[in-house]
Amino acid sequence: MKQLINKILIFLLVLLSGLLLLLVIKGDLDGSHLVYQSAINPKVGGPFESTNSTSRYLLTQAIVENRTFFLTKDQARASAPDVVYHQEKFFSIFTPGVSFLAIPFYMLGKVFGVPQLVGFLSVTVFAVLNAFLVAVVAKRLGAPKYPALLSGLIFLFATNGLSYSLTMTQHHMTVTVLLLAILLTLSKKSFVHALTFGVLCGVGLLVDIPNVFFLLPVGIVYLIQHIGIETVASKIKVSFNTVVFAVLIGIFPFLALFAWYNVETAGSPTRIAQSIGQTRFFDSAEEKKLKRVDENTKTLTQAELVPFKTRNELNSLYILFLSNERAWIFYSPVVLLGFVGLFLAYRRNETRTAAFLLVSVIAMNVTVYAMFGDPWGGWSFGPRYLIPSAALASSGIGYVLWRLRKNIVFMTGFILVLLYSIAVSLLGALTTNAIPPKVEAINLPDPIPYTFDYNLKLLDVSQLSSLVYNSFFANVSGGGNYFLIVFAIAVLLFAVPLTGMYFLREEKK
Repeated sequence: MKQLINKILIFLLVLLSGLLLLLVIKGDLDGSHLVYQSAINPKVGGPFESTNSTSRYLLTQAIVENRTFFLTKDQARASAPDVVYHQEKFFSIFTPGVSFLAIPFYMLGKVFGVPQLVGFLSVTVFAVLNAFLVAVVAKRLGAPKYPALLSGLIFLFATNGLSYSLTMTQHHMTVTVLLLAILLTLSKKSFVHALTFGVLCGVGLLVDIPNVFFLLPVGIVYLIQHIGIETVASKIKVSFNTVVFAVLIGIFPFLALFAWYNVETAGSPTRIAQSIGQTRFFDSAEEKKLKRVDENTKTLTQAELVPFKTRNELNSLYILFLSNERAWIFYSPVVLLGFVGLFLAYRRNETRTAAFLLVSVIAMNVTVYAMFGDPWGGWSFGPRYLIPSAALASSGIGYVLWRLRKNIVFMTGFILVLLYSIAVSLLGALTTNAIPPKVEAINLPDPIPYTFDYNLKLLDVSQLSSLVYNSFFANVSGGGNYFLIVFAIAVLLFAVPLTGMYFLREEKK
């Protein structure tokens, strides 16, 4: 009987998860055509509302359609300011990993006439994979199956990870690299594992430069595991396992690919687009005059080439952890329970290494972006730079749930915090990710809220980004009703693993 119930619950979990994602996928109608499949429309809430997605998507389009890394003038205009102008050519300011990984999805979508929809689904696929990987890590921390599954679902549907699973940005691919690297470090060592670890490091570099820093704690632990230290005749002898060379073999093809891309675009294997700077080509004459520049490309100072400054840390930590602009406590407070789980896991000898690795990467993620000049992540929804930390912290939630599942006060508080986090997460996914920092919002000619109050205002006027809503329900029901339907489905989804946790109890040894 338990096996049958287990199968039913897993089926419901997959069904409801897929339905929920379908209901929040972005898109709109223009007459009888999907406008976002053929036009770069920067409408609020659309796939192209932010140029960090547009620039990456148009690089994928340029590679597939024109066999080039360079953007046309129209593509560059749509990507500005996240575009570089160098040697009379335009190209994306971002590293090319996200665009490269989207190529097969774009090509598949092109077959069915919806390249944008399927191209953006490349990130959604990684997001779903991440939910599974978070659950796997949660099990390594000591959580049974259903509490572990809750950890994965919380990351995907109760944090801003949901909103950014619908964009063409680097965050979810970064999470995949980090989680897989951590799992490899916690696994038995072999040549294939070491080769895979090298591949992950190479992919991580292509996806986003800061990934090098995030992988550093994992890489150090991985390296230590392959070092032998012994005392011979009063001398210390250090030896390296030859498997370490497999890591270098795995990294090399991606370093070569990145170097080739940089040569083609920036003219040097070690020069990246960010070091050239954003173009001023599309600025009006008045804007250039105000900025006191006449050139087409901004020249970066030495200080700007190294954007990390310790003097930014205190203000950035406030923005990321306490402010109503970006902090988890306002956008997804359920994540904070994960740190309790990581602490409890660290106290157990068998899970200490796993907890240490997770906390180390979180600390590196926070430190790097606390030194960054833009902790807000531009116009964004929640702390988008901390999405990797949200995933790692979420993995600790399953264990603390299992430990405190019989505490009525804790579980009541957990459910209330979870419902709030789900509601805010869906609010962002169904409306917009483009919330300005306070310093910009209050200085706009027509000021808008700098918190998710902006999302609520869009919901009130039924300005939703959902393809399903805009295609089938916009003319028959208000956005508020649609939100309630989606929220109810999310509640049912989370009821599945909670049911499994209480009625199909597993005892951990």
